[in-house]
Amino acid sequence: MLSLRYFLNNAPLSEVIEGSGLSIEIEVDSGINTETARFCVEAGASVL
Repeated sequence: MLSLRYFLNNAPLSEVIEGSGLSIEIEVDSGINTETARFCVEAGASVL
């Protein structure tokens, strides 16, 4: 069985959350502007 530490070091956080079966939102609350918002959403953020 692979540990959570393995997944955190080898997979994007959004994939770890999806694989857990839990309903968790990734929130970014600083440094958001018209340039960075797209990158945050592509990385898995659902709350800006």
